[in-house]
Amino acid sequence: MSTSTLTSKGQTTIPFDIREGLGLNPGDRIEFHLLSNGSAAMRVKRGTLNDFIGLLRRPGRRAMSLAAMDDGIARAVRAKMRAKSRGKHK
Repeated sequence: MSTSTLTSKGQTTIPFDIREGLGLNPGDRIEFHLLSNGSAAMRVKRGTLNDFIGLLRRPGRRAMSLAAMDDGIARAVRAKMRAKSRGKHK
């Protein structure tokens, strides 16, 4: 059994063996559930694909198709390669 102390600000450190067992990393989100028997359960909140919806949306900008994204990436790679080759020939 692992124990931890609660600070005056309501914070605590999750013991190493618990963090390791749950695969917790800095920045991970944790859910707490109060159970009817007076105990609490803690679990790691794993992201789902739905959590990423709208992540890249910028107000006032139109949505971009996958083909347009591919084209933009290809242009950027070509420009980078041209700049790189110019630098080597000088």
